Amino acid sequence: MNEIIIKKMKNLNIIKRLNEKENSKRLIESTLNIKYEDLSFNEFNKPFLNDDIHFNVSHSKGYIGIAIYSSSIGFDLEVERKVNNNLINKIYNEVDLKVNQKDNILKVFTIKEAYLKALGIGLKYDFKNIIIDYDKFIVKYKDYETMYFKTYKINDIIFSVVTKDNTTFSISLEDLNEKM
Repeated sequence: MNEIIIKKMKNLNIIKRLNEKENSKRLIESTLNIKYEDLSFNEFNKPFLNDDIHFNVSHSKGYIGIAIYSSSIGFDLEVERKVNNNLINKIYNEVDLKVNQKDNILKVFTIKEAYLKALGIGLKYDFKNIIIDYDKFIVKYKDYETMYFKTYKINDIIFSVVTKDNTTFSISLEDLNEKM
């Protein structure tokens, strides 16, 4: 089950962060056909179902998505927008600057955040210390495991998936506004 499902939800962009968690719970329950209470959580509060089904959820500006895989997975999505130099200063290292990723700020951000989510260690780490090899499509942080990444762009959505192996995913984008 290598799948990414992204849904555009009516007025999700004006719902408070608290409700984003509720929308995430509903997406997990409906996609995996389980009750949220049946999930287990690691020490950093990353949810998982069992050893065979791993998933990760992300949301941004009216979109919510879930990536499902048979082993550890990280997923992050962002809607294209203008970003300021503070984000560059927070996440970029010499490698990112050297390969001229200045026009791809959200791409770099989604790769690094998806990597930390795949590791399941939380997001409170220095993004500058995460090294991306753009030629080999791998990402690494200190002594942690090296993983593979894939980055996609559909319409105005940029998203990255990070896994232990170099795999492909089926991707579906659904506009829930059309059904409401």
